[in-house]
Amino acid sequence: MNPKPTITLKSGVYLFIIISTFKITEASYQAYLTRCSNPDRSIGVLAISSGDTFSYTGAMENYIQTGTYFFDNGKERVYAGRMPYYSLPYLLFRNFFNLAAAYDAVVIFQVVIESLAILYFGLTLLMLGCSKITYWIGVLLLIFSYNFSHSSNYISPESLTSSLILIFIYTYLSYVNKKNNTNLFVLGLMIALLACLKAYMVLLFIPVGVQFLIEEIKEPNMINSLRRVVSRTAIVSIPLVVVLTPWIIRNYGVYKKFVPLQITTTAGYSYTEADFAYRKFVQAWGGDIIFWEKSAAGCYFIPTPEIHCEFKFPTYVFTDKYGIEEIKNVRDKYVKLQGSFSPVLEEQVVSEFNNLTSIYKKERPFRYYLLTPLILAKRFIVNSGSYYLPIHSSNPCYHPIQLLLKIWTSGLYWVTLTFGVIGAFYLLNREPETWVVVSIPIIVIILFPIFLRSIEWRMFEPLFSEFLLLSLIFFDAIYHRRRITHKNPFV
Repeated sequence: MNPKPTITLKSGVYLFIIISTFKITEASYQAYLTRCSNPDRSIGVLAISSGDTFSYTGAMENYIQTGTYFFDNGKERVYAGRMPYYSLPYLLFRNFFNLAAAYDAVVIFQVVIESLAILYFGLTLLMLGCSKITYWIGVLLLIFSYNFSHSSNYISPESLTSSLILIFIYTYLSYVNKKNNTNLFVLGLMIALLACLKAYMVLLFIPVGVQFLIEEIKEPNMINSLRRVVSRTAIVSIPLVVVLTPWIIRNYGVYKKFVPLQITTTAGYSYTEADFAYRKFVQAWGGDIIFWEKSAAGCYFIPTPEIHCEFKFPTYVFTDKYGIEEIKNVRDKYVKLQGSFSPVLEEQVVSEFNNLTSIYKKERPFRYYLLTPLILAKRFIVNSGSYYLPIHSSNPCYHPIQLLLKIWTSGLYWVTLTFGVIGAFYLLNREPETWVVVSIPIIVIILFPIFLRSIEWRMFEPLFSEFLLLSLIFFDAIYHRRRITHKNPFV
């Protein structure tokens, strides 16, 4: 691994301005397309609302208006749903601008951090021994990539998460290059920021902690080794402890219990027992619970007028003890429950969904325990890579030339994914300490499609730039015909 690379302040500023200009242009075009296809989602010139905006900046707006941080889930006020850290820039901008302008300022802020992350992406390539040509190719690919910038317009943490993962990778490699307390603290700060945006990012402490143990595994003095591991763990944990302490104290005052991140795993959203029972059934056989995708099982069970559902049940969903009629029967009751809640009806729906789930587990245990997680993992990763773009024939602003953007986005996704996997093995063989970096997509894939059995593009989106990094490292190695060797990877 090369020493920490640097670029001159002047060239860095120029490049940052160029990147930001292109990214603002991309964000403006996406805002334009979204206003055409879904004008109700436009909340500013650039800003687009997501399904979670109300629980992030909506809660902060309530704080501005009432002095209390909360959002209404339709049944009650939730005081510890989403952590407030994502919305702090919004709070700052709201002091100077009206609602729409503050949202647009958040989008610009996200684009600025995105542009900064692209600079760190390039520096990471140089740190890992790539050539200047690869550096420029990598920077240009991220500049013109909607895979990386799709969430720039959305008022939700995905954009910042994608950006900060790149900066986290750079800070981790900086620590590997020079193991001192400053680099360790900065590494901890990046994990803290990521955890404040996405609570599951706290899991990054696991591979980092394991790395601390690996660094000491050959040391003969166990006591001294243990002290160093404890010391490093304490230093890397300080930023998260400092950031979360006020939030924990505040939550204890409200709920009289320990709430370190959020009040529930669903962030306080008002899901009913019937909702959870329906999800368990669909997830048992590998269905997708997203209701706004016309090909997902979710649109069949949660129909909406604007979605023309095209979902068809695969044959492996059925067993000898139930078929489509039994599913349709409980589905109709569930739809009725969505329109008019009734405790008695909910109890029926929960019982029938749970019964179907239980039958499936007993009748098809191999598929339930093994094949279903693999199906979900495949669907999580294997897709067009561009289906989420607001480019389709039903968009009033559609033009056939926009298909070139979809083709480019899909092509880049598949090339990046394919060679990123190969690049991961290459990098692990060349630089074993980079396993922490490679573990990030593994953690996300195990957590969502396998453990939680939940798949959405926004969960995979932050991983794209890392796969691009790994693929570029592999292509650079091929181009320069470097041998895979631990001692001298650059010969």
